[in-house]
Amino acid sequence: MSLIWGRVYKLEVGDDAEKLVVDGFAPDPAQIQFRIDRGYGGFDSLAQIVVYGLSRESRQKVYERFDTVRFAAGYRDNWGQLFAGTIYNVSIGRDGPDTFVTLFCRASGANWDDAQVVRTFGRGAHMSEVITAVAESFELPVELVGDFSDLPTLASSLPVQQSANSWLAGAAKDFDFTWTIDSGRVIISRDGAERKTVHSTSALTGLIGTPIITQYGAEVTTAMMPEVQMLDQIEVTNQTSQFNFSNPNSVSRPDTIGTRRYRIHGITHDGDLYSDNWSTTLQCLNPRTTTLR
Repeated sequence: MSLIWGRVYKLEVGDDAEKLVVDGFAPDPAQIQFRIDRGYGGFDSLAQIVVYGLSRESRQKVYERFDTVRFAAGYRDNWGQLFAGTIYNVSIGRDGPDTFVTLFCRASGANWDDAQVVRTFGRGAHMSEVITAVAESFELPVELVGDFSDLPTLASSLPVQQSANSWLAGAAKDFDFTWTIDSGRVIISRDGAERKTVHSTSALTGLIGTPIITQYGAEVTTAMMPEVQMLDQIEVTNQTSQFNFSNPNSVSRPDTIGTRRYRIHGITHDGDLYSDNWSTTLQCLNPRTTTLR
């Protein structure tokens, strides 16, 4: 049935030394269910993945030994990584005669919880260099989105002796940026910044149901879009809309029908291989909305 629908996935649990691979490209793949929540603005990305059909030995390895996970899904002609992170809890259960394993995961891990910065930055260092250096203590690649050139340089040396998490939280308020850990990297963006990548969706290309117009943008559900990333742009063409904000009788929201461009601020991937759901829900902001704090 998955061949008819064109759905595929690949689950990798463990590291290069020892890895369990569940291949959803096979002709008769194991049943899998998942929900990937990738939020933005200091929120950790989360995943819950339920996989059926593992042998008893494989289930025990997942439960006792493995702590990292990578998951990709989509369609045969359009698939990609949806999540990479750390397994925090594992449960083993039964659904009738079938045994399943549930993985509860976070994009961050010990590198998030334990990262400490003990360093002094010298006079003349640009604040973007300081922000990047602190973020690198998570031991992940750092990506800057937007223009940081207007930030100041240090007039005197700056000692930093605290957790990277708390320092970035304070600096984000002082210097108008937002940050998160997602898919194996730290993303830091100036408030209101967006990527140049533009996606599009309509009833002819995968739009599901009616976009929900919110106070700051829209919630849009489509057939699964593994290629979308946080801060990408999306053009939505719709002929119907639904309001979900207070005072729709007195607050004007023009341009809710037709084609409108938004900035992607949150991504949720939902999948159930042998059921109806195989979708992506996008939390989008209007271009004029700089950030949500």
